Amino acid sequence: MDGMISSGDNCLHFSFSSKLLTYLHLSKDAPLSPSFLPTAMAWDLLYSWPALALAIVIVVLSALYGYQSGRSPFPATAPPVADEGVPVLGMTRFFTNRWDFFSDNIKKSKSGYFSYWIGSHRMVGLSGAEARHLVFYNPDMNMEEGINLLFGGTTRRTSEGESFNSFFLRRMARALKGDRIAKALPDLLSDVKKWIEEMTPTGESAITDPFESVYAVIMQLTTRMVLCEELANDKAKQKSLVRWNEMVENSTTAATIIFPSLPSWALLTRLYGGTRIYLTFDEVIKQRQKSGNRIDDALQIYLDFKDATHDTVMLLTASLFSGLVNSGVNGSWILLYLAKDAKWRQTVLQEVRTVADKYAATSEPSKQKTLIEKLEDIPLEAWETEFPMTYLCFRETIRLQTVGSVIRKNSSGHDVAIGSEVVPDGAYATYHLFDAHLNPAIYTNPEVWDPARYLPGREEDKSAPDGYLGWGLGRHLCAGMRFAKLEANMVTAFWMAAFDWDVVGEELPALNVNASAAHKPLTPVKLRYWRRDE
Repeated sequence: MDGMISSGDNCLHFSFSSKLLTYLHLSKDAPLSPSFLPTAMAWDLLYSWPALALAIVIVVLSALYGYQSGRSPFPATAPPVADEGVPVLGMTRFFTNRWDFFSDNIKKSKSGYFSYWIGSHRMVGLSGAEARHLVFYNPDMNMEEGINLLFGGTTRRTSEGESFNSFFLRRMARALKGDRIAKALPDLLSDVKKWIEEMTPTGESAITDPFESVYAVIMQLTTRMVLCEELANDKAKQKSLVRWNEMVENSTTAATIIFPSLPSWALLTRLYGGTRIYLTFDEVIKQRQKSGNRIDDALQIYLDFKDATHDTVMLLTASLFSGLVNSGVNGSWILLYLAKDAKWRQTVLQEVRTVADKYAATSEPSKQKTLIEKLEDIPLEAWETEFPMTYLCFRETIRLQTVGSVIRKNSSGHDVAIGSEVVPDGAYATYHLFDAHLNPAIYTNPEVWDPARYLPGREEDKSAPDGYLGWGLGRHLCAGMRFAKLEANMVTAFWMAAFDWDVVGEELPALNVNASAAHKPLTPVKLRYWRRDE
């Protein structure tokens, strides 16, 4: 396909260039008015436009035919092919209505499995407990190749040829070691306290979009823990990084997956956002290296590995993306859900007061600390273990807001069996998280936010094998889980201690079940909040 498009482009360029040279040659032999050249060229191009348009159509159709005819067929042992889709593109509902696409085809299939195409890529849709075990535990199912599909099929490797996923995980494990988190805790607490001070209303109350304000503090904590000190002290650059990151985040479209070489608007947006992020990190690295200063932060850990600068920049970019999106979305939604549930809001507030009082260091009994001040005395172990009710709220928020599908490529060299069918070699196994998280056989009233479903006596997440997928499973656990829980506990606790709040308007935004990833609401939502004096 690429060759045919290139040939078409070259022919068009050559034709235009030839005509330009012809007009320039004529002008040597006969005097021409200044307006003759553009007028004559425009008329000639207009005259030949039908032929040119026909040629373009023929080239495009030929390319598309070749693209579709190049598909590898599914073997007879694969699940039945879904009876929908369009030529060349395949199953467009995978992009526009993903959960509806999965649930409709799961219901049509006797086994709960079905085959389909995304462009020329063979895909197998799965459901049920055996499918969860396959995509999260089976070593034949390659996670990194699944991620690569979303980025145009590009295999991500370092300058040394190492799998980028392995490269990333080894360095992230060092950056998020317990001793580093413990050492950074005072700065993290100070960051959250400063955020609360900046948010505090100057009047009786204020209004905020949590998907901006909570994102801001999550970005600050992410920068502090897994990026670098230079950016942790530069709010303007943080805001720019958030904006560019959202450009990249929103750039995965049908066009970028099916036609990764096509210069679509989404691809151009991704290139622009990615380039701006790259240049920001590249500048910080060069300044650090030029100064010779050693700073006790994540960047210094990465630099001490002595990787190529390009690899370090990509590591910082991946750290930004993985640390910001899900934590930002879930950290915002938990405040929205608590605003609408007075019982759980009071439960969490009481937990915050209890833990704060337990660890408050009062050297002078007559001097009373505020609840915010008491939170600064809580040690890391308590932040991680003594907020169980807060965590249940976070866990339930993740269940509803971690949207989308798991994609794994069978790169084993052989077909992989699931039940009486197979995921063909080279095909992608796909599993939608809502197959478990919105399953009424696992969760009662699954679309309702209800943290009590995890309490002893109910424990609905344990009613089916691997019924909760919020942090990954098996071979694919979230590398940043510990820090993400800490962030959620800290942000929620400080907000609780400082403010009371409600949602502007009657209802929360509806759950967007057909989204492809965690995202901000399509309809903006605001919180009205006021100071809690205690």
